[in-house]
Amino acid sequence: MTEPMPTLPIGTVGFDGPRKKTYTKLDAVEVPDTFRGVPGAPLLAKMRRQAGPDFTFVLRGPLVLTQPADAGKKRPKLSYLPEDTWPEAPFDTGELGRAAWGFLTEACAAIGARGVLLQTSHQFRPTAANRRRMSAFFEQVAAQRPARVLWD
Repeated sequence: MTEPMPTLPIGTVGFDGPRKKTYTKLDAVEVPDTFRGVPGAPLLAKMRRQAGPDFTFVLRGPLVLTQPADAGKKRPKLSYLPEDTWPEAPFDTGELGRAAWGFLTEACAAIGARGVLLQTSHQFRPTAANRRRMSAFFEQVAAQRPARVLWD
């Protein structure tokens, strides 16, 4: 006897219209706003209550974790970072990486996220230095993962 196929949630990135409509028509949503450090825990908790316990949320990890410092880019102001600061490289294990992971952990707890999507830039390569930094980040900063970690 074969086991039944698991049910896969069907979802979207972000909301196309009222959130309540998404909650009734789909099974999941990726909240891309957390990439830029919003929304805060109170709104995320409200979204969880509105969606119900069976709805799946995936949060996009903060860009400060995965995007390189680039003087040519305008950096968004992130409430959890001191102004005009940015890690020099993705997967920073210092104070800035810890602050960003702290924001993400709090956001995951508020919404009951089942996944976290870490989206690196298209320039990110699996160089020895990047692999070392990524390994150190997950050993030192993200050892306690608030949800399943996905990488894009």
